[in-house]
Amino acid sequence: QTADADYDELTFIEISSPTASPTRSPIGFDGNAIMGDGTATVYHNGSAPPGSEFIKYNGGSLTIGQETNGNKYFRHTGRTDYWWGLKSYVDTQNLAVGKYRFNIDYRMNNNDDTQWDYVLGQLSWLTGNGWNHKHFVWCPKTTGSVGWMNCQQIVEIDDVQARSQIMEIKMAWREDWNLYDNDYDNVMFEEYNPIATDNLVLGDGSGNDGIAGFSAYNEGSVLINQEPGDGNNYFHNIHRTLSWHGMKTYVDTSRFVEGNTYKISWKYRTYSMTSDTMRTQLSWKESGGSWGHVNLYCPDPSSYAGAGPHTWQYCENTLMMDSGRASSVEMEMKLIWNGDEGGQTADADYDDLLWVCVDCGQSFS
Repeated sequence: QTADADYDELTFIEISSPTASPTRSPIGFDGNAIMGDGTATVYHNGSAPPGSEFIKYNGGSLTIGQETNGNKYFRHTGRTDYWWGLKSYVDTQNLAVGKYRFNIDYRMNNNDDTQWDYVLGQLSWLTGNGWNHKHFVWCPKTTGSVGWMNCQQIVEIDDVQARSQIMEIKMAWREDWNLYDNDYDNVMFEEYNPIATDNLVLGDGSGNDGIAGFSAYNEGSVLINQEPGDGNNYFHNIHRTLSWHGMKTYVDTSRFVEGNTYKISWKYRTYSMTSDTMRTQLSWKESGGSWGHVNLYCPDPSSYAGAGPHTWQYCENTLMMDSGRASSVEMEMKLIWNGDEGGQTADADYDDLLWVCVDCGQSFS
């Protein structure tokens, strides 16, 4: 219709973002552009400043749930299409060019361990030329018995994105059978300022160690577990469907120095009844666009015996940083099983992932 219409009381008012203390987060909450752990009111589009709005992504209802330990979280009910998930807005007024770390905890409330699904993250930003979109994170697969699953990813914001008028983060599920109620917690988009060190990867499972995101390599999921005795945190790899499936992380290539030698070390153990060994595979994208690869094989451990988990095995290799690696714009570090005895898909653990520059005048244990 094109009839006349009236408008009234259009105003701009200053409103402050709600304070919400995270009930559990693997990383700090300084310099956040998004913080959502379910302790604040569920905001709907237009009722709160950007960066504090959490709304359902498409249909259903988003409410606040509370666990017996008092932890609050977002619950999405009434989902009638599999991709419906969570959506929030990034505070573009406080956005700058640089690296940010995205974090989300999520849980699927199904009771069938043959059903596994994952969450896909999409970043959308509006400029004077219209909307732009990109997928920025593929979170690990999960199922109901897993409970809470954590997902982290480093996101690089360029000059165009930093000047965008609106920026949205959407988290969508991928399997068409997934119409279950799903939960979300500790949603965050924070400035990424890794600690000043010559060490490149510090991954011990504590989640507060300057890591640039860990995930399963190919199929499977990676959880953070804790030893019952000494409280040591480590990465636990589940739902491995092929013998070589392991773990993947990204190395901060901006710290590479051409000509330096780096010691790469980590620990691993398997729950298999048969022996297997591992290797470190590095894949890097050079400035010209071509990819390079190298495999660093771990020493052959003694045969395993009995039921797992088995004894921790130590892997150490050295790598000289040549010009191609030193100038690379991206590097993936994959922990891959070799399938020595025909292949096994038992659960596996990893701990103490570390790169040490041995030419930097520092002594490391």
